[in-house]
Amino acid sequence: MTGKSTLSLSGALGTREFSRDFSGNSHWFTEPATRDSFYTTQNVSGDNDLFYNLNLDYLKKFDDHGHQLMASVYYESDREDEEEEDIIRSTDMGYLPIGNEPKRTRSKTEMPEQALRVELDYTKPLRNGKIEAGLQSRWDADEGNYIYEDYALPDNELLQNDSISNSLDYLDAMQSAYLIYSAQLGKFEYQAGLRAEYNKRTLDQITIDESFTYEKLHLFPSFYLTRKLSDAHQVQFTYSRRIQRPRERDLNPFKEFRGIDNVFFGNPALRPEFTNALELNYQYTHKRGFVSLETYFRGTNDKITQLSGYNTIAGRPVFTSTTMNANKDNSLGIELMTNWE
Repeated sequence: MTGKSTLSLSGALGTREFSRDFSGNSHWFTEPATRDSFYTTQNVSGDNDLFYNLNLDYLKKFDDHGHQLMASVYYESDREDEEEEDIIRSTDMGYLPIGNEPKRTRSKTEMPEQALRVELDYTKPLRNGKIEAGLQSRWDADEGNYIYEDYALPDNELLQNDSISNSLDYLDAMQSAYLIYSAQLGKFEYQAGLRAEYNKRTLDQITIDESFTYEKLHLFPSFYLTRKLSDAHQVQFTYSRRIQRPRERDLNPFKEFRGIDNVFFGNPALRPEFTNALELNYQYTHKRGFVSLETYFRGTNDKITQLSGYNTIAGRPVFTSTTMNANKDNSLGIELMTNWE
């Protein structure tokens, strides 16, 4: 546009495909012996994904010393379709078929997704430091249609299994702002920042006509401090608060078959997990390499944890899994790294 202003537009269009065909032998038994059965399984599945994205960027430079304003708009659309067919045959101990016709099921998943992100970032160098500030608006909208069908005898007609087939709409909206100040004070370099994020997450489970909402304001402070002991030695301390969000599938309360023997069902009350991370590091550099000693502590609240079990669903034994928020998870560690010639 001008010598100090630029406008750029970029985009991408692509497809992804995946397929697999596998079979296996299974022996299901319990202790004490209440069940002891043998069966073979065959699984044929495919995955097709069509996506495109557009990115519009604007940069305004006020001088040649880093004083600038950046704005961007990003849009992405993605449609993923999965199809899977399972065939289960009862067998004897030698895995030779016995009994009636095999049990056949088919599942289809349609997942259109859209994402919009708008960002504004400002940077201003100061006499002995720098200030950075920005705004972001992010919207992730997904749909999920999970269709499960059983082959009905004698004509092998496909009938939808309404006990587990379901549809949902999902919207995760996040509005955030941040401020960072960095400077040098004597032999110390430091950076302090704060990001505020308002998050509203809504899952509308259409099949059962029920809505699940999570809405909260989160604060994420950060701090960074470096002290140079000499040209070859320095120590560093950092602190940050991080977030790990559940995915849409982690929230859907309906059962989802993943392969022949595995069933997952989500937890709509699942909350994000938050981690406070502290690090104290020392580094020695030499023309022949470096030595780094890193110590860390990470304390996580509302840890997203997987629970596993087993059950009988639709007449077949399966392993089940779901997620929940545990109380806390703490880790403490030390790492020594070197690279020397």
